[in-house]
Amino acid sequence: MARGATYILALAVPFFPMAPAQAACRDEALSHGRMASLADDRALVLADGRKLILAGIEAPGIAPSRLGEMIGGDTFTFRELPPADRYGRMPALAFADGADAPLQSAVLAQGQSRLTPFGLARLPEGCRAALRAAEAVARLAKLGVWGDPRYAMRHADRAADLLKDRGHMTVAEGRVVSVRESGGVIYVNFGRRWSQALTVTVLKRNEKTLTAAGLAPRLLENRRIRVRGWVEERNGPRIEVSVPEQIEMADK
Repeated sequence: MARGATYILALAVPFFPMAPAQAACRDEALSHGRMASLADDRALVLADGRKLILAGIEAPGIAPSRLGEMIGGDTFTFRELPPADRYGRMPALAFADGADAPLQSAVLAQGQSRLTPFGLARLPEGCRAALRAAEAVARLAKLGVWGDPRYAMRHADRAADLLKDRGHMTVAEGRVVSVRESGGVIYVNFGRRWSQALTVTVLKRNEKTLTAAGLAPRLLENRRIRVRGWVEERNGPRIEVSVPEQIEMADK
């Protein structure tokens, strides 16, 4: 049954996330471009020298050649999401020529990438939801990076596994045991001892932003959540949360 369920989910990959993505991620202000080359795993160089970077994803599992195949040719359309990053690359949603859903949806649903929380706020909520749904298809079926021990989702109460990701972005899930505040920092704890489980830190100045998004840190106690960010080691694994897109409720 497990193998059969995975097969059904894999078959659903091209279809499940596309309908909401079509309505929410496109707009009338699409630009047309001709691709000259692929700079890395998610950066496209246009014929006029401009550089685009696929917004909302980080792609440890996709080869540039595969990305080129998914675009399906030299020409494509894109929706810019300014401002450009420090390397002069413009974040964008890219659409294969004639496609209704962004390339990011297909990449996520095939498990060739994970969502990165930073920059997602530039997208309409409906588009963010569509991209999360696309990622969920691959995550539940353990496709691509989600089946790779280097990138698979971590358990928030297993410090040893989390510390393997020190200095890298990871996705962890677990139930919040307690929420405490000290010295202008809110500590969201996934264990009784900091050294044995993940601690999420929220600077007091960022609390209002999270609360406005329905993610008040104090209300996370006893809730199961999914958090993504860069792992640090400070008497155990820590992830600092500064934007709401880093947290998803996982007990719904």
